[in-house]
Amino acid sequence: MAENRLDEIRGKALARVERSERHLKLGIIGFAILDTSFFVAFLLVMDFSDKLHLLIFMASSGFYLLLLLGLILLGLQVKRDTQLVLRAIELLEERIEESRK
Repeated sequence: MAENRLDEIRGKALARVERSERHLKLGIIGFAILDTSFFVAFLLVMDFSDKLHLLIFMASSGFYLLLLLGLILLGLQVKRDTQLVLRAIELLEERIEESRK
């Protein structure tokens, strides 16, 4: 009975993890497409001889670089947390099996 309950809990946790990872990947892909389109549009409109345009380009590129690095770090944190939850589930299963013996 407890084993079926544990399998049910594990299945629900894994389903949530997969759904979360799928949403994260879709979000990153959407952000990359949107950001690339703005970047290309800015390059097409930009006057390379105007120093103000170059300054705005450098500032916006730096901002987006920081934002991109933040998203990558967030993804790594989510992946790490997921691994910790899965490990906790495995340890719980091992302890339940040990208590039955």
